Amino acid sequence: MYYNSINGDLEKIFFENKELFDYSDYPKDSPYYDITNKKVVGKFKCETKGAPILEFVGLRPKMYSVQYKESCDPESGTKEKHRIKGVTRAAARDLTHAQYKAQLDFPTENYLKNKRLGSKLHQIYAMEVSLI
Repeated sequence: MYYNSINGDLEKIFFENKELFDYSDYPKDSPYYDITNKKVVGKFKCETKGAPILEFVGLRPKMYSVQYKESCDPESGTKEKHRIKGVTRAAARDLTHAQYKAQLDFPTENYLKNKRLGSKLHQIYAMEVSLI
């Protein structure tokens, strides 16, 4: 799905197509709050629960970082959310939005140590894998 907004009000454009989205996590006093598609499989859901997104950095499919306001209040602080498929949360915990942005601006090979349990021939091992 691709949206191009001339006037900048993406929420309004999305809400016009509300049959595709789940707005149940929005604040109840929001004009976009709607429980019609609550927990319906296949509907898009806002990960920031209605808080405005300040910056998005997508490096690969299922590898992105979002910086957003804590709430719709203009004086609220900012939060970060990172996703990276195939890496444990413990290994990805140290990543920051600034690192994602730096990787986008100046691409370099980075390695991340991912520790996990694995089995081979019915024997359980502790494994350490370096991922790019």
